[in-house]
Amino acid sequence: MEPTTPTAVADAVFINRSLSKIYRTGDVEARALRNVELEIGRGEAVVLLGASGSAESTQLKILRGLALPSSGQVRLPTTSSAARARPS
Repeated sequence: MEPTTPTAVADAVFINRSLSKIYRTGDVEARALRNVELEIGRGEAVVLLGASGSAESTQLKILRGLALPSSGQVRLPTTSSAARARPS
């Protein structure tokens, strides 16, 4: 399988840069995403596939603006924002 050509940033609709998501319950930390880099261009079809518990739903929630990342940047179609690390 040939590697795909990276999407030009100007053409990208969704962009993740160094995206991480950590869930905390008391002293327990569960790292769902770690430094994810992703660009999805206009008109591209993308499949997020993984074993149960591999954070596909977390990534989709962040891409749709339904959840905030713990760190990194996410650019959505109409907004651009840097995530702020949340205090424990």
